[in-house]
Amino acid sequence: MDLLDIIKIPNQFLEQYATFRGLRFIIGVYLIVLLLNILILLYNLIIKKHYWWDFQFGRTMPKIRGIMNKRWKDVVEIFQRQKTERYKTAVVEARNIVFDAFKTIGYPGDSLAEQLRLMIGYQISNPEQVKEANQVAENIINDANYKLEESVAREAVMAFGEALKEVEAIGEVGL
Repeated sequence: MDLLDIIKIPNQFLEQYATFRGLRFIIGVYLIVLLLNILILLYNLIIKKHYWWDFQFGRTMPKIRGIMNKRWKDVVEIFQRQKTERYKTAVVEARNIVFDAFKTIGYPGDSLAEQLRLMIGYQISNPEQVKEANQVAENIINDANYKLEESVAREAVMAFGEALKEVEAIGEVGL
């Protein structure tokens, strides 16, 4: 009796039971689906070159994180120097950084308000605060006489900073 005959004996025994035939069918379907998923992943990685950055390094902001960190430090510096006349500039610049970060990630929209409206679910943890901060920035842009208090400016910039940190556009909020 050779090895092949020894393997056939349990197989013949298990063939008698429908449960094992069904289990073998389910495992076969699972393996086919798994193989198709691997082929699709390889196609996207090698041929279409989608997801290569995410696959290799994780979901981060490629190359522009340093630029956004520099821009963000300029915004934080205004608050550290307590230049109240520049708070409006800080809020608008923070809004622009968030818009650029979301655009880089691939969120659709021609404005931050549109991007926030088109976001699916809660892709950031503070969408309402970011919407309110965006409204403050819009008020600053549209009304030259808009009175901005330091506390409101600080809250708006903090909301923008938390959103930027969540999408990994900056390292620390630092405010």
